[in-house]
Amino acid sequence: MPKKSNLIKNFLFKFQHDKVFLLGSSQAFYYLLSLFPMLVIGLAIIPYLNIDPEQAVNFLKDTLPGDMADVFQNSFVNLINNPRGGLLAIGVVGALWSVSNAVHALISAINEAYEVEETRSIIFVRLIALVFAAGMMIAFIITMVFPVFGTLMLDFLKNFVDIDSTLSGVFQVLRWVFALLFISVFLFLLYRYAPNLNLPLSHVLPGTITVSILWQIITFGLYIYVKNFGAFSAIYGSVGVFTIIMIWFFLTGIILMVGAIINVMYHNNKHSEKIE
Repeated sequence: MPKKSNLIKNFLFKFQHDKVFLLGSSQAFYYLLSLFPMLVIGLAIIPYLNIDPEQAVNFLKDTLPGDMADVFQNSFVNLINNPRGGLLAIGVVGALWSVSNAVHALISAINEAYEVEETRSIIFVRLIALVFAAGMMIAFIITMVFPVFGTLMLDFLKNFVDIDSTLSGVFQVLRWVFALLFISVFLFLLYRYAPNLNLPLSHVLPGTITVSILWQIITFGLYIYVKNFGAFSAIYGSVGVFTIIMIWFFLTGIILMVGAIINVMYHNNKHSEKIE
């Protein structure tokens, strides 16, 4: 068993060698590019839910700063009243393209961390990136919508369904539990199948558990921001929203690679123990 000082030293070396900060920045850029297509997807789905435009606008005003809500209000109402299937398709394609580029970069970085060459075909790797891009989009939605905007969603649902205090309390707990479970499953599959290695299942658990916890921590920070949105928006305005989301994307890119490095170190340690 390596000493703790050696583990920390090896981790810091891998962190610098694999250029984690640079990878986090590039992923944040692609995630941010996917934000608008994902917003388009959400808006394109809304007309099929038979939601009252006035209640939807109130939800928008509660979610965004007042000035941003006013800017998007007319377009938002127009989208609700006029279903557009083509817009939904464009949003899906745009979001998948952007996120898949980030995932493709992540796959290459994980292979480099394991020091293995990519021998799979370009088409196969791109298909893997697309599959995990779809999963990551769902993960982003579940991570951000359920824990961060869960209270706003609950208040919105109370306009249609009678929800008592007990059910409301259960929902408050389940939104975090459900998000944690989904993220854990997604990360486990990502770390297992992204690298060009046949890894034992136990070798991807350390990174999966670590990143699942870290992702919930940074998401909780985003939740605190949204909860105190009025005070922040009064100072920073609309720019504050995009700044905090960009930081969240950047930290997401970093911790995804941190999980991969932890798995690499665990895998190498187990491999060296077998040789000895």
